[in-house]
Amino acid sequence: MHYYIVPGFGADENSVWYPWLDQLLSDDLNAEVTRLSMPSQQALDVAAWQHLLMTTIKTDAPICLIGHSLGCWYILHYLSQNNLKQVNVILVGGFDTAVTAFPEFKPLLAVPLNYEQIQNTIDQGLLLTAKDDPVVNWQQTFALATRLHLDILIQQNGGHFLGWRQPLIGELAKLFYKDNVR
Repeated sequence: MHYYIVPGFGADENSVWYPWLDQLLSDDLNAEVTRLSMPSQQALDVAAWQHLLMTTIKTDAPICLIGHSLGCWYILHYLSQNNLKQVNVILVGGFDTAVTAFPEFKPLLAVPLNYEQIQNTIDQGLLLTAKDDPVVNWQQTFALATRLHLDILIQQNGGHFLGWRQPLIGELAKLFYKDNVR
């Protein structure tokens, strides 16, 4: 399985827990991991992200897309626009509605997502949130999980998952690997 990590707003491939997860999956599973990054001036450019995802993600083998915050929305948009099958997703602090802390996301979030297409694309998926998330209200992530018909893990603590190590995310990613190695 090939893992792709899509960062949140203002982050790059070396931010927060992304390098740690890359190392964990590479060392423990010998899995291929790609951490994506977009130049900051294009952080809210849907077309640029769509192009990056389409040209980077290889769909000829099982994949797991791991998104954090705004990266979750970019993953959903990518899945909404492409006719893929059996994609696994882990969406951490994900949302598809306005985020009070970031009004600049409103034009982006006005772009419609095809939830039926997304549901048909996802083989296994899970959302992760925390009740003390100061950026994305956990209820937004819960509502997104409901729209996608996916399970959600709601932690009491964890904030917006900005730490350098996130063992829970690592364990979840490993479970998806075990289910997809035949």
